[in-house]
Amino acid sequence: MRQRTPRTDDVESRTLFVEDAGLEADSVLDDIRERLESAELRGLTVVWSEGNSLLIGSDRFPDQRQRVQARPFGIHLEIEHSVTVEPPFLKRHLSWLLTGDSRSWSRPRGHHEEQELQALLSLVHHAVARAAKDLAERASADPSLRKLDLDDVLENW
Repeated sequence: MRQRTPRTDDVESRTLFVEDAGLEADSVLDDIRERLESAELRGLTVVWSEGNSLLIGSDRFPDQRQRVQARPFGIHLEIEHSVTVEPPFLKRHLSWLLTGDSRSWSRPRGHHEEQELQALLSLVHHAVARAAKDLAERASADPSLRKLDLDDVLENW
């Protein structure tokens, strides 16, 4: 399994590649959904979306969205976990007019909120990484994952 971490201004994205698991997209997403729901985190929503993906949101951070998508790539499986900041239209434009940054009002306020958001991002990332590792072991692929370090998503805001 290999990992790629592309960066853009709007999205923090991680891609895991699981060898010989191309037919397991639905099962890995089910596993991720079950792991997140078993955490019993209040306000966390996990819903299926079109195109083999899960949409993950939080009542506490409504402008922050996470998507986990799994798609076959030949006989292999690509699992992508992306985080976006999507403030509503009015909030985005008022923030841009008053601060010059359309996402400044969507940033966490204070150290406690930053820690809480980072914990949420870590929870989802860990669920994705564990599900991918378990799938790799089941698919008789190389079970070793490279160290999955979390970049600070908050720095990209």
